[in-house]
Formats: sequence, structure tokens, C-alpha cells
Amino acid sequence: MPPPKVWRRLVYIRWKDSSSPGSVAMAFNIHKSFPRLIPCVLSVAEGMTFTSLVDGGGAYPGVAAEEQNKGFHSAIELILSCSTTEEMKANYFDHPAHVAAAKVIDPLIEDAWAMDWLEDRDTLVVPSATMSVMKHLVFFQFEEGTTKAQCNKLFDAWRGLPTQLPHVLAVSCDEPIRWERGENRGFHAGLIVDLALSSSDGVQEIVDYATSEAYQTINKELLAPIRKSYVVMDIAEHRLGMGSGATSKL
Repeated sequence: MPPPKVWRRLVYIRWKDSSSPGSVAMAFNIHKSFPRLIPCVLSVAEGMTFTSLVDGGGAYPGVAAEEQNKGFHSAIELILSCSTTEEMKANYFDHPAHVAAAKVIDPLIEDAWAMDWLEDRDTLVVPSATMSVMKHLVFFQFEEGTTKAQCNKLFDAWRGLPTQLPHVLAVSCDEPIRWERGENRGFHAGLIVDLALSSSDGVQEIVDYATSEAYQTINKELLAPIRKSYVVMDIAEHRLGMGSGATSKL
């Protein structure tokens, strides 16, 4: 019997100029209520990116404003107990709480870009609720002619980062599921890197990750030869809670 799956959904959002900070904060609060209101939603993480700034707020020296995030303002990551598009439609999108939320939030959004992939629930590891986290999120487009073997080798290398870098709590990556509510812009992979957050803004954590020997080796040998384009979002989650441990199971 195959292991149970979970559905990872990552969405980049560009808010309308007319959407006030208060209305965006309200949208965030509604999203955070999903695990309580929608049974299939296991977790939600959301935040505004600092990669829109010149030099990526200090994390990416030399980049222009909006170069990393391509105009998107925030990102939301959901993990759901679904394994098919049919389950996603019935249990998530058509759930009354989601339908009601969409009526409030959708008019605030200028553009949204989603990517979805599946993971084995038995091996899924996520940051503990007690850990503050810097989420490094990337959508990648690969060069024409990139092979499945090249992608798999890259994914395996990314997934091995937590064993090499102590501040990398968890990594999730894969090719996107192609469906009407998913990736439709010609991109080929999504990456989520959860970094232990100890600073106020997460810039140093991104710098430490990007300059590490493990990252540089993957970038040089596996990613750079096939990478055509990418869009980066970095969001900091400052969490307070009780308990211990850096990671947990859902």
C-alpha cells in the first residue's frame, strides 16, 4: 500500500494598490483560521516578502528593487491532507469557509500564482510551532532540454541540506502538479527552505544559507546549468509557543 500523501500549496500574491494594509492584514487573519475551520488544512504560513527592496533588504547585494520577487508582495504556504485534485476541489476550495473567505479576499488581489506538489506524510517534517522561521521560497523555470534525471538529482541535493546545515530545519521541493488551479506560467519546480530565525528580519539567515559551501556546491554543479529564471520570496514567521524541539510531524 502506498504511503499517505499530503498536498503542499504555495501561492505568491500581488495585492491591488487600492488594498489597504488593514485589509491585507485581515486577509492574513482569515487565512490563519483555515486549520481551525477547514478539516483538510493542516498548517498555514504567510507573510510579506522583503525581497522587493533594493539589495533584497540586504540579503541579495546588487539586485534591483522588485528583481527577486517580480512584483509579488506576499506568499502563503498551505499543507493539506489531500492527495488528488478532486480532493482539493471538494475538501478545500468548495468548503464553505474557503468560499466565504474568497468572497472577501479575492477582490483585494491583483494577481496570484500557485504551485502544488505532493509529499509522503510519513516522512514530512515541518518547523516546530515553537520555532521562529525564515521561509525561503523560490519558483524555478529550467532551460529547454532539462532532463528528469537532472531535476531529481537537484531535488535530492536540496532535500539533503538539513543534514549539512544546522540552521536549515526542513526542505520541500518538487515539480508542480499541472491543473486548472495550479502552475500555468511555464515554471518547472518549487522550493521551500525553512531556516531557523534568530535575527529580527531574517536577512543574516538568508546570507548564511546562500554563502554556505553546501548551497554553493548545489548551485554551481546542479542548479546553474539548468536554471533559466526564478522568482524569490522570503518571509519571516516570528512564533511564540510552549514546548521544545526544532521540527515536528503534522
